[in-house]
Amino acid sequence: MPNWCSNSLTVTHSDPAMLDRFMTASAADNLFAEFVPLQESGEWDYELAVRKWGTKWEASDSDFQREGNTVSGVFSTAWAPPIEFYQALVELGFEVEADYHEPGNTFAGVFTTNEGEFFYDYNFSEPNWRNGIEHEVILEMLEYEYQSYLEYNEDGGQD
Repeated sequence: MPNWCSNSLTVTHSDPAMLDRFMTASAADNLFAEFVPLQESGEWDYELAVRKWGTKWEASDSDFQREGNTVSGVFSTAWAPPIEFYQALVELGFEVEADYHEPGNTFAGVFTTNEGEFFYDYNFSEPNWRNGIEHEVILEMLEYEYQSYLEYNEDGGQD
């Protein structure tokens, strides 16, 4: 059973047909394969999926909405964010803004068309865990997680 990485994604494109394609693929649980096919046969291959998508499986639990030339939403991936998929979207003319968080392996990050990827490891048991995290969206996300961590520890680790 994988750890699930939570992803938030906003894409824009000047061609409405590309956004229609994005929405249709997402609804069919085929988002990654629609834009970055694994192979001609369409068969799944672990190594190829990680190399081409950045994660081993398709997006799951996706929820996207479209407004004009922008699509925004959330989805989950196994173990890691789909950075390679984001890079492929950029090559197809999409503007991409994404953030992700995987609390089980204690990392979070952002990917944007203009800046690329920023990856942050964190450890809440270290007092200076915030040092080096430059993105406000990541700090906000982790502050919420940190409060849960503190509450859990105050209760003696009991749910």
